[in-house]
Amino acid sequence: MGKHSHKDHHHHHHHDHNSTNLFGLLPIFKRLSPGVTIRVVTDSGDIITGTFIRLVGDPYIEISVPGTLSPFVEGEVVFVDVTKIESLSFVS
Repeated sequence: MGKHSHKDHHHHHHHDHNSTNLFGLLPIFKRLSPGVTIRVVTDSGDIITGTFIRLVGDPYIEISVPGTLSPFVEGEVVFVDVTKIESLSFVS
């Protein structure tokens, strides 16, 4: 009656297609100095150019994007999911 079956333990192995991308870019962002201007292209085709601020508890990076919509806007801070980044460029 009181015996517990261990047959019901399913081992989930997550094979995300993004994982290789994630591990490819994360070490780069971990070493990146704040203030570096970068351009990232996301998997949805968005291009974000701005100043790298920091890595926020994997896997988000914080980027300061210059305000272009209004002269009164200093700029906005964008959080980008590293797993959604297709490419990374450094803008000199």
